[in-house]
Amino acid sequence: MNSNTAKAEIERNHRSWIASLAPYRRASPLRSTIEIAVTALPFVALWVLLALAVLNGHWWALLLTVPAAGFLVRLFVLQHDCGHGALFARRRVMRTAVQKSATEAAE
Repeated sequence: MNSNTAKAEIERNHRSWIASLAPYRRASPLRSTIEIAVTALPFVALWVLLALAVLNGHWWALLLTVPAAGFLVRLFVLQHDCGHGALFARRRVMRTAVQKSATEAAE
């Protein structure tokens, strides 16, 4: 395989990947809303369970901090992507989503 053939093959693969991934370049409001909901709601629920368990003196509540930390990381990733415009097409919606997710994470 000579150099020109290899370069042509690389270019063909590159174009193939671009065509395959093109549908995912656009923001999907429905999917974005679902992703935020399936992250924020369990995160808040875990924090409520943690608070109740700690107030009642249950030390095993510490075990719930592991999944809560995972949801916090996922919430941060979603907030980061939202800041780059990957979740919603409208800037106002993104700004609102980022502010709400940051508020939830701070609580």
